[in-house]
Amino acid sequence: YTLAPALAAIATFIEMRSDMWKLNHLHQRPNVMKTRGLGVWSSALKLIGWLSAFSNLLIFAFTSSQMRAWFPDWYSDSGDGKSVMKDSSAADVMFTLWMIEHAFLLIGFFVRVMIPSIPRNV
Repeated sequence: YTLAPALAAIATFIEMRSDMWKLNHLHQRPNVMKTRGLGVWSSALKLIGWLSAFSNLLIFAFTSSQMRAWFPDWYSDSGDGKSVMKDSSAADVMFTLWMIEHAFLLIGFFVRVMIPSIPRNV
């Protein structure tokens, strides 16, 4: 069909022009509204930060080889070359995680208390 390329070019040109008109007239960015801060997003970002620290702690404890290197008595080798946690050491691991978690909380508390969110010279 010999007119197909010409019709495709015309259709593409019309489509480009209509998209340009839509972007310029219908889909404009809303006007900016100034605010004093992040609002509720500030609390959400702080929560995500704390939860990420605790999830990283759990990843460290249950998948990392570092915990196995620090406390080799808590783990035993399975038959296929993987190390698994001994049943008797589960309480020790959970207590260690609890201590590390509370150390994180204490450090975070002191950082929030000792370092002001707004510097004095502002």
